[in-house]
Amino acid sequence: MTYYIKLRHPKDARPTAWKNSWADDDLVTSISTFPAVAERCEQVAKVGGVVRIHRLRHGGEVEKVCCECQIASVTYAKNGIRVEFKNWRVVDLKPPVDRKDETGSSYEA
Repeated sequence: MTYYIKLRHPKDARPTAWKNSWADDDLVTSISTFPAVAERCEQVAKVGGVVRIHRLRHGGEVEKVCCECQIASVTYAKNGIRVEFKNWRVVDLKPPVDRKDETGSSYEA
């Protein structure tokens, strides 16, 4: 099973409390998140695994799994939780689940 994190497209300008940093449209460098995602990322990091980023559609771009990466660090602070990524690899894959059937910001598939 692979852990997938769903994120808005980096060009999606709608207001959000989440602060995600992208190197470009396909490579995410860090995210702000909540405890359940951070804890799962720590578990993935302990075994040297990768997470895949499921980027949601925006404008004329379709949703896709845009990259996979390893966890560089998970930082807990008073102002939130930050997950930093490393060792990225761009992929261009169809998401393994239909977004309409999957709620939440992450899933296993």
